[in-house]
Amino acid sequence: MKYLIPILLLFASSHAQAQSKLSVGPVAGGNASGVNLHKADAANGPHLDFNSLLSWQAGLFVAYRASERSSFSIQPVFVRRRSSYATDFGTPHIRVDYLEIPVLYRYHISKKFFAEAGAYAGFRLDGRSFLNGEEIQSAFGTLTDWQADTDLGGILGIGYKISGPLHLSLRFAQGLADLYPDLQYTDNTGQPLRERPIYLNRSVSLQLSYDLLYR
Repeated sequence: MKYLIPILLLFASSHAQAQSKLSVGPVAGGNASGVNLHKADAANGPHLDFNSLLSWQAGLFVAYRASERSSFSIQPVFVRRRSSYATDFGTPHIRVDYLEIPVLYRYHISKKFFAEAGAYAGFRLDGRSFLNGEEIQSAFGTLTDWQADTDLGGILGIGYKISGPLHLSLRFAQGLADLYPDLQYTDNTGQPLRERPIYLNRSVSLQLSYDLLYR
């Protein structure tokens, strides 16, 4: 019995210390998403030029403070990506919804500023194409129907601590996985192109996060 109280005190102290290193809360913001052509040689052949459009994302974050300046986080978020491309019959725009799970390392440069780097995995939830405000229907499928179900990429960012629990982050995300791996491209004679276009996701986002466990 005489050892029980010290053990309980030690457990409570360790639990409180672990809790003080954890951060949990909501995150939300806006993004400008686009699709970029990866292979420069393919730009001389048939390809699409995408333009970025504004959209939004929201989710949660869980962070663990490893030291006074370093922390790691995982942030499952719902991300809506929007972009457009020019055609002979108008300018369709595409809307693709993802569940993205970034894993980030954060380094606090000072008390107010920090830098971030990491990677993300994205899982496509839905995709639709629109022209003049109406959804495009096609028996052969639209661009969003042909998109890959998963996406992988890297993230770089900077941020600012507005107050104790409130942080502002500016991030650049570059996809590394081909969005249309199953699309086939041919020349005027019907022969497959030697250098087929490879399209990658790309976005810039600005978001706020709030630590619910901040004391």
